[in-house]
Amino acid sequence: MLGKFLTRSENETINLGREFSKVLKAGDVVALYGELGSGKTRFIQGVCKGLGVSEVVNSPTFIIMNRYEGRLKVYHFDFYRIDEVDEIIEIGFNEFIYNDAVSLMGEDRGGGEKINRIPHPNPLPQGERKEKKS
Repeated sequence: MLGKFLTRSENETINLGREFSKVLKAGDVVALYGELGSGKTRFIQGVCKGLGVSEVVNSPTFIIMNRYEGRLKVYHFDFYRIDEVDEIIEIGFNEFIYNDAVSLMGEDRGGGEKINRIPHPNPLPQGERKEKKS
């Protein structure tokens, strides 16, 4: 699912997340950027619904990560209260990504600056990194 999508309501955003969940598999990492109130949590709620999560999905702004169980395990990160990339690493972030779960990360400040600076736990040699196309 590649492209730009515009939703005009919370329900449309949730439904887009539900559709997006159909292409996710264990080990996928999804980064979401946007201002406060832009719909990142609603999108993640839709992803979780699509993955069969039955519990209430809320933003982990104060606790940094929520874990949900569905068809796949889901880790939902919110980096709003994190100031430095080192803090993300210190919480054990690399232990949660690229494994048997889907990792969903949201960032409100800095346009993805923190997410983009997180070092990959198992970097590929230069020139071998491939982007997923569908």
